[in-house]
Order: sequence, then structure tokens, then C-alpha cells
Amino acid sequence: MNEEEFNELFSKYEKDTRQELWLKHEDLIQNIQKPGTVDSYISGDLGYNLLFVHKAIAMSKFVPDLKKFAKITLEKLLSENQENTQENLDFLDDVLNYDSSCISNIFENLDKTPEIVLRYDVKKFSNDKNISLSELHLKDPTKIKFILSNEQLDIIKRSLELYSSSDIGVSRILTKVFVKKILRRGISDNESLPKTKEITNSADWPYL
Repeated sequence: MNEEEFNELFSKYEKDTRQELWLKHEDLIQNIQKPGTVDSYISGDLGYNLLFVHKAIAMSKFVPDLKKFAKITLEKLLSENQENTQENLDFLDDVLNYDSSCISNIFENLDKTPEIVLRYDVKKFSNDKNISLSELHLKDPTKIKFILSNEQLDIIKRSLELYSSSDIGVSRILTKVFVKKILRRGISDNESLPKTKEITNSADWPYL
């Protein structure tokens, strides 16, 4: 995706939001009374959750662009606060690469496993924000693979079958499932895969 398409995502969100708002109460009442309007809301053709729809679009199509946007913004913030040391910039790259890999290929290209090389222990940092960068620095650069467990694949595939992989379909998945439960998990070559079990009871699904 190029920068123009990325900017279009934000413009589309603003445009769609404005189209769903009503300036006058009378106009809203008049529209609801039109034949088929209520049925359109019930079916989801109208009144869908715009925030989740555009979040779905971003997660499905704009992960590299979002990472680039975050990098530019955070590097500027570090520079403004005289904290743009090479160590901080290297750590920022690792964190952005790690987080973007966690949300990559979740609703499409499930078999394509993201891989990155880290200089810092980002997973350790996520559990302890007060730890120093020197303590997080790895002895050697380490390759990390971002996998989906059998349980995660089961949840995602069932959800896609139920709601589809369209933008609205994925947005409905995001409203139903604990998103953190389906994010990819980063593991190194010397780590074992997490033990999981296939979900057989729908009551065990990670729904809200």
C-alpha cells in the first residue's frame, strides 16, 4: 500500500462517520420510517461499527504503513526530547518490528509466518517496563518466529467461516473475540511451542 492509500483510510473513516450522523432529529425520524431501513440496520448493511470496520481494514491491509507512521512519529518525539540515541532508536525498531509481526497475517495468509531478528528482549520488556535497555540487550541477535497455535488457528478459521474475511466480516470478529487471544506469539528457536488444545465447546471460545 502506498502513502496515498494509507491516507485514504483515515479520510474514509471520517467520511463514513459523518454519513452516519444526523444533524436534525426530524431527518433521522423520517429516514427510519422509509421502507426497508430498519431491516438494513438489522442485517448490518447500515449502522455497522465504523471503528471496528476500519480497525479491521488497518490490521488486514496496512500493518507496514502503520509501523512506518509509528516509527516517524516516535523518532520525532525522541528527537524533541533529546532522547534519540542510537540505543533508543535500535530498541524502537525492535519493538515496532515485534508488535507489527504479532498482528501480521491473522485474517489472511495464515500459513505465512513472520520472522524477524531482535537485538533486545522485547518480550521481557512487555512484562517489566522499568527494566533498563542494557539489561534487555541480547548477547547475540536472535531470530524470532511469530506463530499461531492450533487453538488460535481454530478460533480464526471458525470465525472466518462464520463471518467471512470481508472488512465488515473481520470487524464483527473483532467485536466478538478477545483480540489478544489471536495475536501471533513470538518464539525463538530454542523455545518450545505453547501447549494448546482444540476448542470443541463453543462456550470455551474467547468471546467478550
